Amino acid sequence: MDVDAALELLARVPSVLVFLAALTVVAECASIAGLFDLLGTKVVALARGRIALVWVLFMTTAVLVTAFLSLDTTAVLMTTAAVVVARRLDRPVALFAFPTLWIANMASLWLPVSNLTNLLARDVLPHPDALGFLEEAWPVALTTTLVPLLVAAVVWRSSLRGTAVAPAESGSSDIRWGGHGVSPPAVRSMRRR
Repeated sequence: MDVDAALELLARVPSVLVFLAALTVVAECASIAGLFDLLGTKVVALARGRIALVWVLFMTTAVLVTAFLSLDTTAVLMTTAAVVVARRLDRPVALFAFPTLWIANMASLWLPVSNLTNLLARDVLPHPDALGFLEEAWPVALTTTLVPLLVAAVVWRSSLRGTAVAPAESGSSDIRWGGHGVSPPAVRSMRRR
């Protein structure tokens, strides 16, 4: 790499760092607004409380967020949601958090936008557009996405068994976690008004 190329790459780094800082602020705002509690509520309701299905739906969401919004989004936003969901289900945090972090890295091979390194290296790729990139990367991306999930499913198989009680049929946002009604913070704050 010559000096001009190195300087050009260095000039692109500040925008990447600004993006990461902004993403951290967005994650904190989303947490305060109760987005992660809401995500946990919706995933459990959709899975009708079946832990294994909650896990599959959550990991699928993490893959999609990584592929289309970047690994940093998954690492910052989805990992926070993973901790919330695991605690709400009274499951080991590692069951949701570790695979989410693995997915943040492994599913970042799907598209150029999935990984900031992909964006920085895009100009030297034979097919810099998204479809050309996907055409070349999909076998590796699929393998690196599925293998960690299969390993996680085997490692935490006992924690994937069972159900949580789904939200009440009355249309309430409450979830019965272990028999106790718990509302997302945003819902609780709206009820106070």
